Amino acid sequence: MNTISVSMQRSTFTHNLLALIALLLIIATVLGFNERFGIGDNVMFWTLFLVGMTICAMGPLSRGATYGWWNPLHIAGYVLGTILLLLGIAVFFNVGPTWISAPQNATFIMAILIAIKGILAMFYRAAN
Repeated sequence: MNTISVSMQRSTFTHNLLALIALLLIIATVLGFNERFGIGDNVMFWTLFLVGMTICAMGPLSRGATYGWWNPLHIAGYVLGTILLLLGIAVFFNVGPTWISAPQNATFIMAILIAIKGILAMFYRAAN
């Protein structure tokens, strides 16, 4: 692992900034601000997807060796992350029921899953 990725993983400022961006994206979608600015639901979905996956990669779930690969919080994070990836595949290929594959609906589902992952991350003890 190179120095840049190690420093990014430990940057609380970057992590918090990305979490704030995700929150603002969710609020903008819920209130319909994205439509007012001409930003489609598909763009909002993929932006939130990238921000959410980046947050996940920088969080405690990315440090399995520190916390233990079979930690119950890790396993829950793996499951939720897999569901998020499958959601991205469903939207990309437009497969599955409309309540899943439609970008606006998928954005709300993803927002809920990202929030759950964020709550799980708060239960980790500080890394040494």
